[in-house]
Amino acid sequence: MDFDALLNQATNFSSEGIGSFLADIGRILYNLLYPANSDPAIPVETPR
Repeated sequence: MDFDALLNQATNFSSEGIGSFLADIGRILYNLLYPANSDPAIPVETPR
């Protein structure tokens, strides 16, 4: 299996045309769902 050929095809697809559009939509959704400036996780005590 030639991973270089697979990666080149994926890179070319995501850098032109509809692939670029889909990659941008994916980035927008990721940034909306997982914001960089969110509050840190706080541990919750469980009853014993």
